[in-house]
Amino acid sequence: MMRPLATAAVLSAIAATSPFATAQAQEQKKPTCVEQLKVVKAAWDKAPAGPQKDIAQTYYVRAEMAYQGLGREKWKRTQERNCLANLEKAMAALKE
Repeated sequence: MMRPLATAAVLSAIAATSPFATAQAQEQKKPTCVEQLKVVKAAWDKAPAGPQKDIAQTYYVRAEMAYQGLGREKWKRTQERNCLANLEKAMAALKE
């Protein structure tokens, strides 16, 4: 008697645990620049006036500039990373 071939469920379970599939899932879960711009803007609006808010505004403006440059397909990934990096710095400044 021959062993049955792998079923679709088994194959999908194997595919789901592969490193490539995991990397794809993590890539999809990353926040986009647009989403983070909204989050940081809301936090910035609620923050009290002061030097930290000024620093956060500088990073927010840089992130907006990076976002506006996303139209160029050649630099899209780099601009997205720059946008997110500046937004992280803005949120860090607001939390201090």
